[in-house]
Amino acid sequence: MPLTQDRLIVLLLQRRPAVLGYLASIVGDLHVAEDLYQEVAVLATQKRAEIEGEDHLVGWLMHTARFMALNAARKEKTRRHVFGTDLLETLESEWAADVSDSADSRLAMLQRCIERLTPRSRRLVELRYFEGLSGESLAEQVERSMNSVYVSLSRIHRALAKCVEREQRLSEA
Repeated sequence: MPLTQDRLIVLLLQRRPAVLGYLASIVGDLHVAEDLYQEVAVLATQKRAEIEGEDHLVGWLMHTARFMALNAARKEKTRRHVFGTDLLETLESEWAADVSDSADSRLAMLQRCIERLTPRSRRLVELRYFEGLSGESLAEQVERSMNSVYVSLSRIHRALAKCVEREQRLSEA
């Protein structure tokens, strides 16, 4: 059964650190990796109907991220990916296998954290990931520069990651 849009966004935000690290390991540049992650997330929202569930999404994310990152690395000849293709395949399968029973509780934590965002931050998340707006379109929609929007999205991602970590520590205490 395809994922709901809300569930997809929660999963994209939850998996962001792993996918971003994976992308950075291929392209060797965190800023390029961030741009690629956003492209992968937008593509996931566009292809949501084809994604058959949470387990499928994890594998799809890693496979798509690798494909996009290797293409970016090939186009930008000055950058070299950090790991070889064999190791990337191993990492991809390991990360895909990392879907655990604790995922549901972490997703619930993430949902609570998303609800705590300011209305402006929630709106950015909705426009970027629910509506799939490009960075340029998103900037026009909120009447801000693209750089400002990307900085805000990065801050939102970090804030959500910290919030989930805090929630997790509280649940373990």
